[in-house]
Amino acid sequence: MLDSPQIYEEKLYKACPHFREDFPDGNPAVCCTEGQIDDMISNFAKADAMIGRCPTCYYNFRINFCDMTCRPDQSKFLKAAEVVEGPYEPCSASKRDAKLVGKNVTMIRTLEYYMSNHLKNQIYDTCKDVVNPATSGAAIGLMCGIWGEHCDPEKLFAFVGDASAFSPFQINYIFSDEAQVNGLEPIDKTLRTCNQPIPGEDKGCSCSDCELSCDIPDFPDEDADFVIVENVDGMVFIMVVVFVLGSIIFLAIVLGSSVLKSSALQLRDDDSDYCDGQIMADDSQVNSPSVERRSPLPLTDHDDREILCMFRVKKIVPRCFAHNLLSSHHFL
Repeated sequence: MLDSPQIYEEKLYKACPHFREDFPDGNPAVCCTEGQIDDMISNFAKADAMIGRCPTCYYNFRINFCDMTCRPDQSKFLKAAEVVEGPYEPCSASKRDAKLVGKNVTMIRTLEYYMSNHLKNQIYDTCKDVVNPATSGAAIGLMCGIWGEHCDPEKLFAFVGDASAFSPFQINYIFSDEAQVNGLEPIDKTLRTCNQPIPGEDKGCSCSDCELSCDIPDFPDEDADFVIVENVDGMVFIMVVVFVLGSIIFLAIVLGSSVLKSSALQLRDDDSDYCDGQIMADDSQVNSPSVERRSPLPLTDHDDREILCMFRVKKIVPRCFAHNLLSSHHFL
């Protein structure tokens, strides 16, 4: 026994809520049986588990199947490309239409579904960012089957209509923006974007499931003029300041190095020629190979001045020390 018309209509709106907008006067003249509606509710529960967290995506996704199954003007965009004769078997365990079970009926094996590219892209765009809570990945990847993360609108509908996957029969989607194709009119309508709420909701999908719902910070215009000094470009001013400061530092280092080097040379000349008040003639007097040398005698207290000379002028210690040794001791 069929449910009352009121219960039937409630089931219809539960499965296909957009019919409330398409048929605002109520009691829509749809062409689907109560058994078909029960089957859709059961199958939509699987989609709800994957994309239900984004209400707008779930709302738009069902439009494709609801219009194919129940819309009264479906003959304008649907074509039975291949039919077969056989005993009727319900698609689910539902006992609806039980009177037809076992009887020979005409059934669709292949269906051509004419749809505009506009509608195709809208359905895909509202669902492409939805995250599947079970995998934390994109839900669209599961809905695309073998294409996974490489999904696009065409691949999505190709998998949805694949009879070897989940469709009860083969659905070949034909997309076109022409008014008529093969005598049919591709279905087209304007859907809500994912950031827009559906009837009964106060907001659309969250930012994690819809890029349009994310608030982008208002950054200042990158092309705005950067000014430090009036009528002078800011970057040019900074570059000039850096160049001038760098040049000053470089010149100061070069000048300071020259002064220190000159002072060091003058000090060296003074300390090399004088050692404790005694002028060294030149290096040849000490280092000449003609001077016969023998090991000096041990130093005495008389040689303290030579040791002091060693500590005063480090670089000329060998010359001072050798000179005093030669002048203070006798060689054989």
